[in-house]
Amino acid sequence: MKFILKCFGVTILSAAGAFVIYILNHSDLASVSYQSVNIASVAQAVELKPEIVSILNFGDAMFGRKVGKFIHENGMDPFEFIKNYPDDIWNKADLIVLNLEGPISDATICQEKAYSFRFEPDTADLLARNKIGLVNLSNNHSADCYERGLSDTRIFLELSKIGYFGGGNVSESYIEQAVGDKIIAFVGINLTFDPRLDPSYLNLIKELKIRNDFVIVNIHWGTEYSKVAVNSQKTTGHKIIDAGADVIIGHHPHVIEPMEIYNSRPIFYSLGNFIFDQLELENNEGIGVKMDIDKNDWPTYEILPYKIENMQPIFFDKEYTDSFCDEFLKDYADKRVGDCGFKI
Repeated sequence: MKFILKCFGVTILSAAGAFVIYILNHSDLASVSYQSVNIASVAQAVELKPEIVSILNFGDAMFGRKVGKFIHENGMDPFEFIKNYPDDIWNKADLIVLNLEGPISDATICQEKAYSFRFEPDTADLLARNKIGLVNLSNNHSADCYERGLSDTRIFLELSKIGYFGGGNVSESYIEQAVGDKIIAFVGINLTFDPRLDPSYLNLIKELKIRNDFVIVNIHWGTEYSKVAVNSQKTTGHKIIDAGADVIIGHHPHVIEPMEIYNSRPIFYSLGNFIFDQLELENNEGIGVKMDIDKNDWPTYEILPYKIENMQPIFFDKEYTDSFCDEFLKDYADKRVGDCGFKI
């Protein structure tokens, strides 16, 4: 039941299928070889099975403060440039995932703290128009407008047909979703309030690995503005990989941190900002991670570095991208594929 509730469209699809079968069985078409029609359909579905499932992963996206002002007063689309990458990777992706750094709500009572975010209700439509299919809610800003704001966020996302995971307890931290012909589990963990990992997450990841093709963990952790992963990140990251996670996507430091390959699995300690209004140069560079999972469930990763100009991410040109990837992947030269890719 949990799987059906958390996978958008499954219940509707089942109902539609049942209706079609009813019509076929109660019409003149029933005299035709119904079995042959089904076999042909199955054969066609097998033939059309994608060879590659492509997922784009991004870090912190904030749609309040100056970003929200420019969206609503100046008509800015923060995705305008990044989605027009020459190779059309944005539109070709089967799923695009980001960390939603705050609540989507019209609540008027929010936390009074140094940095408290709230995004207008139409933010969900903005995400949907730009093909964002899934967001992580496990971070230090999702509850900035208390439980009301978190509840509103889920409602607005559902209305815009956007999936989400995290933002609650361990049992609410994940979603199991069909992406192409794969069943993939996404887990959200927030360690910004307490860096100690609840062991229940490790048990959850072990269970998810058994019944899914792939397990992707998004984790909000580390020290803000630190360009290297701290020891608690490394210790926790290794435990998560040992429990069965296939990849870790980290965020929160607002800067890029190096990656590590541990036990033949990548840990991206921090992707940096994605859409934000911070001013420093180091806060206005980030990376996306493109995952292409083949028919044997074996992924190829590609690093997608970008800059943020006027709160809008823009992929770097090829010359800078190649230089960035040479440095970012210097410890894994033997695993390089192409200019910015690697395969383990």
